[in-house]
Amino acid sequence: MEHPLKAIKTTFTVNLSLRIVVLMAAATAVSGVVFYSLASQSGLAASYGSVISNASVYKAEILKKSIFIYALFTMPMLAGVVFLSVLYSHRVAGPLQRVKKVSRDIAEGKLDVKVRFRQNDIIHPLAESINRMAESYNMRYSRLRGSVERMQEEAQALEASVKGGDMDDAGKAIAALSMSSKEIERLLSDVKL
Repeated sequence: MEHPLKAIKTTFTVNLSLRIVVLMAAATAVSGVVFYSLASQSGLAASYGSVISNASVYKAEILKKSIFIYALFTMPMLAGVVFLSVLYSHRVAGPLQRVKKVSRDIAEGKLDVKVRFRQNDIIHPLAESINRMAESYNMRYSRLRGSVERMQEEAQALEASVKGGDMDDAGKAIAALSMSSKEIERLLSDVKL
C-alpha cells in the first residue's frame, strides 16, 4: 500500500530525472559529433590539441566555433527541459483543476461526484483518496437520511397511537424512536470535527 499522504505517483520523479539525463547525454553527444566534424573539416589541424597550440593565429575562428558548439549543446538541452517541464506541469496542473472542481462540488453537497483523470496524469493517488472520501460521505449521508426518515415515520406512528389511545403501540413506537435516535447518534459520532 502506498503512503497515505503521497499525492503524486512515485515513478514521476524517477521518470522525469531519467528523461532529463537522457536529454543531456543526447545533447552532449550531438555537440561532440558536430565539434569533431567542424574541427576535422576546417583544415586548421588534424586534432584539437594542435588547434589549441595555434590559438593565437586562429583565435577568432576558435571563438566562433566555440560559441557555435556551446549554443548547439545548450539549445537542444534547454528546449528539451522546457518541453519536459511543460509536459509534466500539464500532467499536474490539469488534474489539480479537476480536483478543485470536484472538491467544490463536494463542499456544495454533491456527494456522488468522482475525480476522473487521463491515463498519464500524475496525481492518481490523490484522485483515489478524494473519490474514497466522497463515497464514504455519500454512504454516511444516505444512512443518516434513512435513519431520519424512519424516525419521522415512527414519530407519526407514535402520534397516531397516542391519539387512538393505544398505549401498547405507543410504547413500541417510543422504543423504535429510541433505537433510531441511537442509530443517528452513532452515525454522527463517526464524524470527527
